[in-house]
Amino acid sequence: KVDITEGWNWISLTSGPAYIENITNEDGNALLVEARSQTELVYNDPVFGFFGDLYEMIPGQAYKLDAEMGGTIFVDFFSNDYSPLYENSAFDQNINPRWNWVGYPYEYEYWLSNAYDATLLAEGDMVITKAGDMAIIKDGEWTGDFSVKPNTGMMLYHNGEAETSLPMKARGDL
Repeated sequence: KVDITEGWNWISLTSGPAYIENITNEDGNALLVEARSQTELVYNDPVFGFFGDLYEMIPGQAYKLDAEMGGTIFVDFFSNDYSPLYENSAFDQNINPRWNWVGYPYEYEYWLSNAYDATLLAEGDMVITKAGDMAIIKDGEWTGDFSVKPNTGMMLYHNGEAETSLPMKARGDL
């Protein structure tokens, strides 16, 4: 389950993956008008249904969803065997220069500084949420550290000149 509001939501999944057309409310009705990843888009036409190139949402990645109404959406996962989310598994997120959409893959609330190691990013890198939380790396540490809730999608601005990898710690190491 993921709580959303009417309009645009920035989310990520903590398990899955999930097919876009399976994102429904408790009555089984599709709630999405549009869904976007950093590189893909799908639109739900009222007559013709879903069309676009975004078919599934993968845990650990961020998505922007435009919902017709708020409430709780129920994500019908086609697999519950997504290894990066297991207790002792870690994985990397590729980070490019400038803006990146990053997901929060943990099913528990943690401080940003626990989940994202500031020493592995560049001076001036910044993370923001739709709720207005913001943290910036200064002198190798996060300033403006905030608590990140499960299913939060974020924007990360990478001030570096080259692509880098942001290791996501195994949940057991947080």
